[in-house]
Amino acid sequence: MSGPTQRFSVRIRVQLTLIAVVSAATLLATWQFSEASGSYQDAVRQDVKRQAAVVEDIRHVYGDEAPTAFRVAAAQARADGLQTVRDQGRIAASE
Repeated sequence: MSGPTQRFSVRIRVQLTLIAVVSAATLLATWQFSEASGSYQDAVRQDVKRQAAVVEDIRHVYGDEAPTAFRVAAAQARADGLQTVRDQGRIAASE
């Protein structure tokens, strides 16, 4: 046997290099996917919070303030309707 023998042939070295590159690319892609997934979940959480705030505002306006506003509008319409008959008697005028 003349000369030192090589432990790995060129073909095996290329295969090992390709396996290492593919493994690194897979790890990088997995990490990027994880980051994107986390960002998406944060966006979903923020959207749910925003929608809950909108629902609370709507509940406040329509549930708490709308009945009072409706009564005021109805009283105003009634007062406007009674303006034409206010000179016809005390009851209409007091109303």
